[in-house]
This record gives sequence, structure tokens and C-alpha cells, in this order.
Amino acid sequence: HDFLVRVASRGSGALRVVGERGAGHTRFLAEVGELAGTRGFAVYHVGGVADAGEHARPALVVADTDTDATAARELTTRLAGPGGARVVGLVHALHEPAGPDLPVPVLGTVVLGPLPDASLGVWLRTTLRGEPTPTLVRWLARRSGGFIARAERELARLADGAELEQVGGGWDVSAAALARAEHARRRLPARVSPVGRERDIDR
Repeated sequence: HDFLVRVASRGSGALRVVGERGAGHTRFLAEVGELAGTRGFAVYHVGGVADAGEHARPALVVADTDTDATAARELTTRLAGPGGARVVGLVHALHEPAGPDLPVPVLGTVVLGPLPDASLGVWLRTTLRGEPTPTLVRWLARRSGGFIARAERELARLADGAELEQVGGGWDVSAAALARAEHARRRLPARVSPVGRERDIDR
């Protein structure tokens, strides 16, 4: 990851990870933390258990959206202070771009947005370890808006309700779930066009 390379060369730095709820902050932070560990960083999760790393190793502080900003600042400041790590990075997840001031220079910002259907299909293929049908991809796309956290919840709901089926080595939504969804769609009231009803609308 380019951010880790820049932190190692500069000695300190922060990465803001911005996106609305359900955009996949936790998953992104986990991937960065895992990558940092393979590159010799001691990873410290704010509010969680830190790696048992000596201060001679570079340190990465990981702060999710639900962590205390003050705690993240204090931990980063302590690690960057005298007797601390030679290299200190901070990855801070936020819902709003205008976050708190950080104790180390901000080197970049990552904006997490909804995934297009094709990328959602790739995620599904990795998660299920099998090929999702186009029907399953469309089902999750409509119900998640492309956000991974929402897709994970819907996928878990399908699995728990026995509505996720293996078909020919792949994965699909069960026929029963599709039938219920179609029945519910047909029961929705028909949309009434406002054309010719301007007088009623203005009342």
C-alpha cells in the first residue's frame, strides 16, 4: 500500500478513510492492518488489543468509526513521542470528511463508495468461494445499494433463512425467496400520475 511506503519514508503520517455508514470501513481497516503486519509494523487497534511489538518496529494505529478520537490521538502521540516507535502511522475511519485534527500529518484520504454490480460480483465470488448467479448479484445490489456492510447483512439473512442455494456449483437466491419478492412487488399500489391533477395537488 502506497500509504505505508510514504509513512516509512517520512517517519509519520495519517490516512483518512471516509464514507457513509455501511461503506466497509472495518473491512478496509482490517486489510490495511493485515498488510502492515506483513511489512513489519506493530498494529495497535484503538480500544482493542495491540500487537506485542517492541518500539524498535514501526507502528500503525488503527481507529475505526466507533472509536474515541481522543484515545486515538493519545495513543498516536505516545508512540510518536520520546522512547516511542521510530515510525508511526495512523489510519482513521470517519463518516464525515471534516474529522478531528490528527497528531501526525495527513498524507492522503480514501473515499469509500458503493460498489458497482461487477465489483459486488467479485466480492461475492470471494466470499462464497463459488460463482454467484446474475440473479443473486442483482438481488444484493438492489438491497445493499452497493455497500458491502449491507450486502453482508443481506447475504447472512439469506443464508440463515435457507434462501441461499447452490445451483450447479454456483450460488443463487432460492425460488421461494424470489416468488415472495415478486408477490410483494405485485401487491404494491400502482403509481398514480399527477398529470391532470394539478388542482388537487395544490390544495
